Amino acid sequence: MQVQLCKPNTRGVTRAMQESKILKFLGFMWNPLSWVMEAPAIMAIALANGGGKPPDWQDFVGIVFLLLLNSSIS
Repeated sequence: MQVQLCKPNTRGVTRAMQESKILKFLGFMWNPLSWVMEAPAIMAIALANGGGKPPDWQDFVGIVFLLLLNSSIS
């Protein structure tokens, strides 16, 4: 019984560490600054420029890149 208590469970530990890294990364995108940056990204895609022009993909990609960069640096 005591041997089982002292024996480390490596599979559960590594799985928990992997999940926590993903949740930690996503946690950096859950703040007011990210929300302010996500709003223009959505607007760049959702609102076309008018006159039959396509959405502004360059702005969307630039904003998403900055969001990912900010989350990975933090």
